[in-house]
Amino acid sequence: MNPHQIELISQSWSKVAWQSSDLVSRFHINLFNVDYAAQSLFVSDNGNKVTGMMKLIDVAVGLLDQWELIVRTLRELGQKHKAYGVLEPHYPSFGGALMLTLAEILGPEFTPDTRDAWAEFYELITRSMIEGSKN
Repeated sequence: MNPHQIELISQSWSKVAWQSSDLVSRFHINLFNVDYAAQSLFVSDNGNKVTGMMKLIDVAVGLLDQWELIVRTLRELGQKHKAYGVLEPHYPSFGGALMLTLAEILGPEFTPDTRDAWAEFYELITRSMIEGSKN
């Protein structure tokens, strides 16, 4: 990722992260609208898994300029998520729900450049986690 994309992600995340409860509930709703079958991954979860996902994104945003530091953790999480029943087809659903959630919260500030930066960022996360799930 280039420095401009890193800045766009950091700036936009700082605006949504403080709304964590709204972020979590909106993400849940959007995920179930995008992929209703994904709901089975959250049975009696009370938002803990999504909250954990948002914390992971928070850490990853903070390490965007040192990406190699988080790749190992993402690969390990990919292995764990496979054991939880997360399959490769779930990743695009999660990404779609994340993008919808960011767009809802940021409104017009979720510009095409910001959207593209987030799409690339989520692709890096997904690629690392899927690689880990194959080990």
